[in-house]
Formats: sequence, C-alpha cells, structure tokens
Amino acid sequence: MYKIIIADDEALECVALEQMIAEGMNGCKVIGTVYNGLDLVREVEKAGPDIVIVDLHMPGMGGLDAIEILREKKRNLKIVIHTAYSEFSYIKRAMQYQVVNYVLKPAKREELYATLREICAQLDEVRRMEEKNVRFGQIEGEHFMASLLLGEPEPGILDSLQAELDLRYAGGVCVDIRPCDDDVARVKAVQFTEALKEAFGNETLFWSKWYRDGMYGLILQPASGMSAQNEILAVLRKTAKKLERENRQEFLIGVSRFRDVPEEFFQAVKECRQVLQGRKTAGIYLFTRSGAPGFSEAEQIFDAVEDCYWQQGLEQAISLFIGRLVTEKQEKIPFSTFKTGGILCLMHLLFEESRKNGGWYGTNLMQWDQWMALESREEMAVRLENVREILRSEETGQMSQYVALARDYMEQKYADDLSLDLVAEHAGITSFYMSRLFRKEMRANFTEILTDIRMGKVLELLWRNACSIREAGERTGYISLSYFHKVVKKYFGITAGELASLGK
Repeated sequence: MYKIIIADDEALECVALEQMIAEGMNGCKVIGTVYNGLDLVREVEKAGPDIVIVDLHMPGMGGLDAIEILREKKRNLKIVIHTAYSEFSYIKRAMQYQVVNYVLKPAKREELYATLREICAQLDEVRRMEEKNVRFGQIEGEHFMASLLLGEPEPGILDSLQAELDLRYAGGVCVDIRPCDDDVARVKAVQFTEALKEAFGNETLFWSKWYRDGMYGLILQPASGMSAQNEILAVLRKTAKKLERENRQEFLIGVSRFRDVPEEFFQAVKECRQVLQGRKTAGIYLFTRSGAPGFSEAEQIFDAVEDCYWQQGLEQAISLFIGRLVTEKQEKIPFSTFKTGGILCLMHLLFEESRKNGGWYGTNLMQWDQWMALESREEMAVRLENVREILRSEETGQMSQYVALARDYMEQKYADDLSLDLVAEHAGITSFYMSRLFRKEMRANFTEILTDIRMGKVLELLWRNACSIREAGERTGYISLSYFHKVVKKYFGITAGELASLGK
C-alpha cells in the first residue's frame, strides 16, 4: 500500500481527489491533506508518504517552493502537480525537480489513475530491486565477514557487490563492539548494530558478525562522500550515547585505521581487536596510525586526549593535553608535527563541545592563526590554559532545533556550493531568521561557521597526507585554487604549502 498526501488550498478539491483514489486505486491510500506548502513539508517529514499531489498556488509557501525543499530532503519522493495553471514556465520549473506528471484541474479520473498506476509500477520496481540488493548484500556480507574473521579474506566479494549494486566504496574501518555487561552480551551487541545501521542510512555499507567475544563490523563509506574516519566515529559515538541514555547499555568499541584497500581489512580486524585488549572502561578506542618520524607518537597522544574527552569531559581532556605537553619529553616528535596535530585535535574537541552545549568555538574565539605562530611547547601550554579560561567564562546554552538542523546539514554538505538560503530552507525557516539565530546562539555568521567547518577538514586532509593541496581545496568546496589559498592564509596565518609541510 503506497501512502499519498494531498496539498491544495481548496478543501473540495482535496475531498474529490481522495474519493477518486479510494474508489479506483486499491494499492494507494490518502493519509493526509494539507492546505499550504509549509504544512506539506512538515507533514512529509512526519508521515513519510510515497507520493504527494501538490497544487501550485497556495497561500504562504507555494507548491513549487515546497517541491524544491522536498526534493532536496526526499530524493525518492514521487511528486504529481495538480493545478489549474498550464503556463509553460510552471511546467519548465516543475520538471527541474523531477515531477512525475502535471495534471490539470479538474482532474479527469482516468488521467489521474494512469498517472498513479505509472508511479506504483515504478515504486514496485524500486522495492523489488531493494529487496534483491538487501538479500544479496546480506549473503555476501556474511560470507565476507566470515572470511575476514577466519583470516582468509576474499576481496573479490566486494568487487562483485559493487558491480551488482552499481556503487563504489572509498574505504572504511573495522570495529569490535563488546557490551560491558557480559549478561546477554550478544543480544545487546545486535541491538547496537541495528541502531548503527539506522544511523548510517542506506549509503553506508555496514556488515557485522558475532565472533567469540564480540561483534565485529565492517563499515564502508561511498566514494561520493568524504571518507574520513572521524565521520564514522561521530556516528559511533552518537549511537553509543543514545543506547547508554535510553537502555543503560555501555559498550567497549575498538576502531581500526581507515583502510581503502580491501586486502587490508584482515589487518583492520586485528587492529580493532588489539586496541581493546585490557580495556575495562566503556568508550571508543582508536588504533593509532604510523607514518613519518614522530607521527605515530603524536597520534597516540591526541587519540588519548580525544578518548579522555568522551569519557571525562573537555576540562579533563585539556588537562591531559597540557600534562602530556609539559611533563613528557617528546624528542621524537618535531614541534611542528605536534603543533599541527594538537590544533586539529583541539578543533575536533571544541566543535563537538559546541554541538553538545551550544555556542561556537571557531576562529573568532580561538584565533587559529595565533596558534600556528606558536614556537614552543611552553607557549602552547599557556594557550591551552587560556582556552580553559575562555570555556569557564563563556555562556553557552542549548542549541535550538533550527540551528542543530542547519549545523548538521552544513557538516554533511560543506563541500557543496552552500548558501544561507539553502541552509535556512533545510531548517524550515527564512534566511533572515536563520542569520539571527546563528548570531544569537553561535555568535558567528553563516560564512564564519562554514569556513570553520571547511578549514577543520582541510587541516585533517593535509595532516594525514591524504591528498594534494589542490584536491584538499576541491574536496572542501573551493573551486578556485587561488581563493582557497587566500582563505587558508587568512584563517591559519600561513600558506597552504606551509600548512601541508608542518605535519611531515
């Protein structure tokens, strides 16, 4: 049964359409009617219909504006326009949003039925393909996970899966998930993996299998997105916190290095298992990376600081950071490497803190160009103490739903050609009101927030030597290389080339 919502400011038209559908379309059901575009957007979010029938001219937000928002949020939604206007300009704009058909008022019964039958046939085919893909993915996934855990990985399975589903994956991580309470541990681990699958959505591939003392999983990200390990970690942390809050379940979670070569996933299984050895306290633990001289040692420090943040809070994490900085001898770690990795670590922590407690600790407050100018560990320790004072003096509050939606959208789409209007539409408010909320709740404007997000990603890419400077700019939304260089220089106080060389 496919669900339909009708949007029309004429109540009689809604009644007539609903009656025709009830009489002649057994596979469809009208689950709601609304009378303007804004209510349509809200009802679609709430009820999740398969089809909407929309009038173009309604009070407040019109049909075409609502369709534009819906198409951005619900790409698979089937849309039918039902209106008395037949001007070519309306038709042309409607076609840009992949509208299925354009039915003129008053709708003729057979024309409406023909349109709905065509849509139902398309949806039937989509369901058949999804069921086929799910079955195929589950079978192949179980086979591949078994081969990994037995030490005989078969990377050809991934190749056949990608060919069958017409998808490409850029790489991923292995995880080892162990409930802290041994009682019905396997059941709790299954609950965690089911929650993870829902949180990741359809684009991320997630296979899991129970083996001996834990639930092992392989998480693969699509090649179309950013394949950073931190994006996977954010979902893991959010899901773990949710289950801890709702069900009082705590987990030990080991995470391997990010791998982009299938043949290395067997080693990734070893890494996520190894990092949990001897652990008793719930939390997410990362296997540290190796690389240039000093890189591995620096990573161990920053991973420990991030672990401390998730388990004890920001103040304790900064205290650990200062302690490692001052009391330990770090002859193996060049200060330039330590400084770059430390700034990246601190950016991660402050951005997460702003997500939890409101406020925004971006460049306006932290002045990252001044951090880059530091010349000694002693100077860095002083700056960290200043951060603690800033955190104690800053007034933060709960982030509103609109700002949370906007920020999440910006963090997902930072590489796109974003604008304040697009972000406000996604949040469901006007750009004027969105701008006011940014200023009130985050003490920064849209451009400053987007630049903070993008520059954090740039630093991560260059720190991990993941790509060239040009590619780092392109992957963070900067089409013009010269403009990218200007933004980096203004933000960090040094050139992109200097920034790339610091962590090496």
